[in-house]
Amino acid sequence: MRIAVFPFETTRDDDLQGVYARQVPRRLAAGLRDAGLDARPLSWLARRGDRWAHVVIEAPLPRDVVVEEAATADASHTLLGRVHVRVASAELELHLSRTAALDEPWVWRASRPGDELDLLVHDGLCALLTELGRRPPEAPEAPLPLQALTEALVDADNTELVERGGLTSLRDEDDAWRHLVRAQELGDVDIAQVRVVEDRVLGWLADRRYHLALRALTGLARLLPADEERWGRVVALGETLEAWTEVEEALRTLTVVGRDLPRAHVALGVFLLQQQRAAEAVAEFTQAVDAPELRDAAETYLGLSLAAMGEVTRAIEHWRRVASSGSDTRMVRIAREQLARAER
Repeated sequence: MRIAVFPFETTRDDDLQGVYARQVPRRLAAGLRDAGLDARPLSWLARRGDRWAHVVIEAPLPRDVVVEEAATADASHTLLGRVHVRVASAELELHLSRTAALDEPWVWRASRPGDELDLLVHDGLCALLTELGRRPPEAPEAPLPLQALTEALVDADNTELVERGGLTSLRDEDDAWRHLVRAQELGDVDIAQVRVVEDRVLGWLADRRYHLALRALTGLARLLPADEERWGRVVALGETLEAWTEVEEALRTLTVVGRDLPRAHVALGVFLLQQQRAAEAVAEFTQAVDAPELRDAAETYLGLSLAAMGEVTRAIEHWRRVASSGSDTRMVRIAREQLARAER
């Protein structure tokens, strides 16, 4: 079981509410991990001018956002919540559910005086662990007063912003690609940083940490969008890992920056056809039919795409042209085989 722990909803009547809404769930996630559970806190950042800032959630998250983020984290369960802290009172609400049954959560609500926020978070952790069949921890003998706890949460918030926002050198392997995407958005291409990540890609490949290598390699390709060789490596590694989103991105980029655009259109068309997206594939093959060296392949695959859409009559026209006057022996053979099937 893996639990995706989302930033909590809050009412932002001062700057600290966002800190509580981000760091209280992270403390709960740490407590769940201490109990032997796989809890993954999610971090969301937004750009403000030339700076990055944390996201503050002030309304219930849409279901599709929760499901998509949980799926990205490969989480079977989600933990959502709401927190609001004032001097007079601190309120905490938790929603734990299976991702597949998001509308049927286990719900826990409680409040304490504001100065007892540390104990309130402990209460929430105990309730979560009890619900999950784990033994809750003992209450802290010396709970932190609100000011001390708040200072610790603010420090954690700032540290997370520095580390996760890519404001320092690459400190976390799993975030290398995020830093590179940020660099591209800011127009801050640092060749020395590129070399660092290239070295890491080679190291991850040697260690068989292929998904990390693909993330960083895709980030490099985005950072240097006209570099055909890097996009080609993304395609090769992405196909090996069946990472179809990255493969499609790379192939589409190559139809713009590649040295052989007709061939890139054919490659993208074949990919789309394999993904059962025949209508999109037709558009790609049509881009290549006027290239003499690729006409046979483009027309043969164009026929296959049209046939997949139920337009067999149009498909036969393309196959007949290849079968009668084509020079690519492999495509001629495929076209004749398809004609034989279609004309039975």
